[in-house]
Amino acid sequence: YTLKHVKKLMDNHLLTIRAAENVIRILPPLNVKKNEIDISLKIIDKSVQNLNRMKHFINLKDIPSKDL
Repeated sequence: YTLKHVKKLMDNHLLTIRAAENVIRILPPLNVKKNEIDISLKIIDKSVQNLNRMKHFINLKDIPSKDL
């Protein structure tokens, strides 16, 4: 699911990278502003909620437990 998360975040204008099989890395610049962090957290929250809703439409038995 990590790649789907990265894609969903990118669709919502937040650039991230996949750092490992289950790790998404966020690399803000050193001069990031608080409001930019707040916006990023909202994007992450929105993206995760959307992906969680999608789980209800797929058969969880078909997904290895390590990917849930």
